[in-house]
Amino acid sequence: MSTTATESESRMAFRSNCEIAIHVPDLTRAEAFYAGVLGFRLLAKSADQLEFDTGALRLYVNRDPEVLIPYIPSLDVPN
Repeated sequence: MSTTATESESRMAFRSNCEIAIHVPDLTRAEAFYAGVLGFRLLAKSADQLEFDTGALRLYVNRDPEVLIPYIPSLDVPN
């Protein structure tokens, strides 16, 4: 007797959560661009991260002087 899961049972369900994170070397320049030029509302600020409300999604800008990762997608998965 075989007990294999169906394809829909074995696949993990991912759902977009309207958040994205990017890495930049200079948070001062990033804040000037995202808040000053684009007009995104700054929600939180620390030495290593800026958090913006863009209207459509939440943007996290992380300070990373070493390795620049173009973006980090954020997904919700069921527990």
